[in-house]
This record gives sequence, C-alpha cells and structure tokens, in this order.
Amino acid sequence: LAAVGTFAVATTLPEARTATVSSAVIAAALIVLTFTARLSMLFARLPLPPVPTPSNPLDDDRDGLPEPELPGLTELTERAGRARSYLTGLIVATSVVALTAAVALAWSWPGQGIVWPNLALAFATAVVLMFRGRTYAGAHQAVPLISAGISVVLALLGGMAWTHRDHALVVFAITMTVLLLSLILGILAPQNTFSPVMRRAAELLDLAAIAAIVPLICWVSGLFALMRGL
Repeated sequence: LAAVGTFAVATTLPEARTATVSSAVIAAALIVLTFTARLSMLFARLPLPPVPTPSNPLDDDRDGLPEPELPGLTELTERAGRARSYLTGLIVATSVVALTAAVALAWSWPGQGIVWPNLALAFATAVVLMFRGRTYAGAHQAVPLISAGISVVLALLGGMAWTHRDHALVVFAITMTVLLLSLILGILAPQNTFSPVMRRAAELLDLAAIAAIVPLICWVSGLFALMRGL
C-alpha cells in the first residue's frame, strides 16, 4: 500500500515536487532499513542480551541489582520466530517502497530527456539495496533486497530503451553487460571463498554507495539550490 501510494503521489505531482517526494521517500526507506533488526526485536518483545563494556563488566556481582527476568525457552523461541517474521516484513516493505520511489524518481517524461541527478540517485539506491542484501544470511531477507535492486536497474534500462530509442544499441550493450555480470557472480560467487581483502573491498564499495546517497538526495531535492539562494 505504501509503495502504491508513493507511486501515485509522485507521478501526479509536477516534476520538481516528484523528485523531492521521491528522494525523501528513498531517504526514509533506507533509514528504516538500517533499524529493521532493532525494530523487529522491539515489536516481538525479544529481550536483548547484556553486552559487557569496560566500564560495566559482566560478572556475577552486579552491585546488588536484580537480574532481568527472561522468558522461558519455549516463549523465547516463539518470540524469536516472530522477530524473524517482523524482520522479513520490514525488509520487504522498505525494499518495495525504495524500489517504487527510485522508479518514480527516474521516470523520464517524453521530451524531457535524461535527468542525470535523478538517474544517479536511483542507481545508487539500487546499489545500496543489493549490497544490503549480502549482510543477511537468510534467503527470506536477502532475496527481497537483491531483487529490488535488480528491479531498479532493469526499470532504468527499460525506461531508457523506451524513451531513447535512438540509443537502443547503447542500452542493449549495458543490459547485456549487467546480465553477464549477474550470471558470473551467480555461478562463481557461491563456489568460491573470498579473501578478507576482497570482502573489505566490497564493504568499501557499500560505504561509498551509502555516502553518495546523502549528497544526491540534497541535489535532487533542491537543498543545494536552496542553500545557494540564501
């Protein structure tokens, strides 16, 4: 429902307001995505385990403070299952909302050409979603994120092919490159163990995409232009 409402509002507003609303929705979706694990535990009332710190060591003597009452094993298992369900639901919801906002943002009306800031923000959103998918071990959480990121890329390529038919060969070449990379990663990645250096490189790419989101949102929403006009 949130995705349908976002798309309906964004596509009925003027171009400038569409970009502002879509960029704000992308920002909100990515922020909620960051806290999905904490929110799912909060909704399921799953108690957080105590984490020792240098100033508060975890020992038997806790200055006479009563130990928190933990639920039984059966109830704890049920709460963990509910938390996992909440986590999956939140991830699916935020992925769909981010996907819809990114597609609405990159929507190119006939005769307007490609708006590169909007296209860059939509692509960065797709990259962030796909990289977030690798942080989850469960397929129920990883698949929606990766699928949403791939859907954004495919929607961008499809829109470019439809609205810029004179550049059909370029779009076809980009599409085939993305397809080949997807096949290579899908076949080779599960069969190989990556070194810490390669994992760190992937983390740096993830952080770079996340860092690019903030200035792109400010650019697309007009905050930079507003600050220059003050």
